[in-house]
Formats: sequence, C-alpha cells, structure tokens
Amino acid sequence: MSAGFHQYHDDSGDFQEISRDEALQRIFAQPLLFEPGTDRAYSNSGYSLLAAIVELVSGESFHDFLRAYLFEPARMTSTGFYGEPRVLDELVARGHGALASYGERNAPQYWPEVAWALMGSGGVFGSRVSRE
Repeated sequence: MSAGFHQYHDDSGDFQEISRDEALQRIFAQPLLFEPGTDRAYSNSGYSLLAAIVELVSGESFHDFLRAYLFEPARMTSTGFYGEPRVLDELVARGHGALASYGERNAPQYWPEVAWALMGSGGVFGSRVSRE
C-alpha cells in the first residue's frame, strides 16, 4: 500500500478486542510512515480501514458483505471467519501446540471471533471440500 499507514494498530495481537471506532482512532492517530504515494509498505491497518469503508458505505457488517457478495456468488460454502462453526470439524486443519490459548481445539472455528485488530486483514479460513 502506498498510503503511509503503519502495519498494525493493535497493542497485543490479532485477537485484541477493539471496536471499529477505536481501530479507526488508532489508525488515524499514528503519524504516517511517509507521504502518501511516495513509498510502499504492507499495512494491516490499511485493510482494516478498507473494511470500515465497506461497512459504512454498504450499511452491512464486513462479514455479511463478504458472505453476500463474495463467498456465496463464488460458492465458497466451506469458508468462514474465526470463531464461526460453519464448517465440519473434520474438514479443517488444526494447529499444534498452544491449545490452551484458543480453547479446547486449536482450529479457526474455535478461535475468538474477529475483532477490529484483525478485521479486513485476516480472520478468514476455508476448509477442504469433502469428496464424499
């Protein structure tokens, strides 16, 4: 991205619970890394800003918007967001270790729901399609 935003706007990582308004306040409170358009740097904050714009313009939550205009038309029936039990447990890869950090199982559908520390820049997962 060439807007000059910092990479992150959270204090403690992807699962920090912050609201959209708090995320926007943090993003806009940070000094720019460079004059917009003069350089390039990856920015999770920029993607969160994009998700906020989608919500404000569409009047829908970012998740509902993605489901309606991306996942459903593309028939991405095995795609969901962290914390959603939308896919069968046996179809999702599970991580190893740190199970206590994420509850009973280390898999995206058991992780905390996506908050604005991660909104727009991650928090989406897909499972393999059953071949039955």
